[in-house]
Amino acid sequence: MNRRDVMIAGVLGISSDPLKVLTANAQEAQRETVNKVAASFRYNEDSLEAAKYNSDLLDQIAEHLRLANPRNPAAIAADAGQVFLSRTFELPHQVSLDTPQTRWSAAQSFQSQGYGPEMIGYLFTLGSSRLQDKVAFHCRINAVIDCNHVPGLGGVWTNMAQEHSGIDQATIMNWGSSAITFEAYQHCTPQNWTLNDIHAFPSSTAKDRTFVQINGNANQGRITKASLTTGALGQRQACGLLANASRVVVEGLHVENLDSGVIFTNGASGSVRDSEGLGGTIGKGLVETLVRIRAGAGAAIVVDNCRRFGAVNLVVDERLGLRITEDLARYTSGETASFVERADRLYAGNPDNSALDIVAAGQQRADLIRFLKPDGTVMSAIDASGRFRINRALDERSTEIESWSPARGIADRSPFDTRSANVAQLAERLKALIDDLLAAGVIE
Repeated sequence: MNRRDVMIAGVLGISSDPLKVLTANAQEAQRETVNKVAASFRYNEDSLEAAKYNSDLLDQIAEHLRLANPRNPAAIAADAGQVFLSRTFELPHQVSLDTPQTRWSAAQSFQSQGYGPEMIGYLFTLGSSRLQDKVAFHCRINAVIDCNHVPGLGGVWTNMAQEHSGIDQATIMNWGSSAITFEAYQHCTPQNWTLNDIHAFPSSTAKDRTFVQINGNANQGRITKASLTTGALGQRQACGLLANASRVVVEGLHVENLDSGVIFTNGASGSVRDSEGLGGTIGKGLVETLVRIRAGAGAAIVVDNCRRFGAVNLVVDERLGLRITEDLARYTSGETASFVERADRLYAGNPDNSALDIVAAGQQRADLIRFLKPDGTVMSAIDASGRFRINRALDERSTEIESWSPARGIADRSPFDTRSANVAQLAERLKALIDDLLAAGVIE
């Protein structure tokens, strides 16, 4: 410090001790930085606890910045570069982080705090345990989240996200455990949450991991437009989205370089629509199965308008031993039966091996179920009495049993004794049999 700096410090009432002057300058710079970062957060002004959250949030930001870069806190500015965090940032109820141009990165000295049953560290949480939140409404993240290759570190975790909470237009990168985990934990359950326009890719050291985990009754979740990919073949991951004992609606999912795009297990249910996997041109396809349904999955699972794009399987249902390898097949799994609708095939089966019931409406009609050619010609039908009939004009085998005509006389279908029946009685029964075969279309 030169003489001029010492004189200015004296006028301002700051100690002329160079170390103290630098400390005072750093503290002032940090206050400015805290205010800049705080401006990136949005919270509900109408909330009765908004003032409390604002105060706690400022303290939390100051703590993070102080721990992250004590030598030069003024170098950190919101929405204009990179912010390093040294411990998990707990985003409180009714507070949203809206910094699309800022990268929130884990410092290499990150102090991992365990969350959830697996006690894995995460960079952000939706809802704050220190504020003893029970739910997190209107709590959203729009930012770049960089786990910075810290071993075992995840992106975002929550057991509190509910109405209007989730993640929007975010990139979650370089994670080691998972990008996002929503799960029921300690009497808190995420409900009615959304993930929208998410891009996630793991650390170069991560392998056989899951991008997004939805665990334990984290229900009514919707994922729209998500890209879950890795940068190299050697980083193959296990799963893109794991629905474990939860209900999830997925639309517009793109996955690369993993075994299964979506897995339903342990009572989970939901739907996957307008999604795609990506195969490879070298060796095995980058995606093995787009949607995998485990043996313990729940009912009501729908896969519709999805494409493999080189992935090996569109759907694998382990309950039925079913493997679908065609694009655009519609798969519906209900309470007791599963159906696959394709351009050339309809598959139906029951996971519990019970009888398959096909119920047709309109029982007043002569035919309940009809099988038609593309031009509308009836090939065969099942009538209201359950009898199956064939259009003999379309049956290639009909030439072998045609040219029959009804017999004249009386038709008798009553029982008879073979030891005493005469020729007339036998002829009457034969006529009844011919009449029935003609009526059923078996002969002509």
